[in-house]
Amino acid sequence: MVLTEKRKNRIRHFVTAILIILIVPLCERGKDMIGASTVNAFAGKELICAIDLGDDMYSSHGLETGFNYQMINRFAADNRCDVRIVAASRNENWLDSLKQGTVDIVIMHDEEAGTEDGINLSRNIDDCTIWAVKEEAQLKQVNSWISHITSHEYYH
Repeated sequence: MVLTEKRKNRIRHFVTAILIILIVPLCERGKDMIGASTVNAFAGKELICAIDLGDDMYSSHGLETGFNYQMINRFAADNRCDVRIVAASRNENWLDSLKQGTVDIVIMHDEEAGTEDGINLSRNIDDCTIWAVKEEAQLKQVNSWISHITSHEYYH
C-alpha cells in the first residue's frame, strides 16, 4: 500500500496529538507552582477526605460530588500522596472529625462553613465549594494548588 502525502500528514498529526495528550499532563505535574511552598505537607501520606456536600453521586447535586471527587484525586496525584475518600453520613460532624485528626480534608459548601478554631478554610474551588484542613501549612498548599489548577484552560 502506497501512502499518499496527505495520508502521511494525517498520521503525523494524529501521532503528534496523541503524544501531546499523553505527555503534557506528566510535564505539568513536575512544574513548580508559583508561590507554592517548598515543603509538601502531604507528600507520601495517605489523606483521608470526607466529601460532605449533603448529596451523593446519584442525587440532584451529584455533579458537585463527582467534580470534587475528581479534584481531590488530582490533588493527591499532584502532591505525591494517596487519598482515601470516606462516605459522608449526614449524622456526622466532619469538622469535629477534622479537629480530632480522624480526617485530613473536609470538602463542603462554603455557606455551611463557619469560623471555628482549629479549622482553616480554603478559597473556593468552584462557585460554592471549599476545602477545610487543620494546619496552616496544609491550607497554604491547598490554596496554592487551587490557584494553580483553576488558572488552567482545561479547568474552565
